[in-house]
Amino acid sequence: MPLMPLVNLSRLLTRDGQGEAAHDALIRLNHAARQRERIEIDGRTVDLSALTVADDDQRRVRRELWGTVLVDALPTPAQARPTA
Repeated sequence: MPLMPLVNLSRLLTRDGQGEAAHDALIRLNHAARQRERIEIDGRTVDLSALTVADDDQRRVRRELWGTVLVDALPTPAQARPTA
């Protein structure tokens, strides 16, 4: 997936204990890919319209990114439970 380096930035935020920032980055990335907009992540601006010029490209990127959002952005039951 062409957006994997940006997805990996959100994963690094998660590993750093910044879960909310990671979730926000994935949601904003998903929105920007769907709208073919620019997004700023980690202080850098990326124009996603260049990655999704053709409609087929956009559908593929949206599908792959949505799968990533579902896997990475939704908490697992173990994460949702309070620890003792």
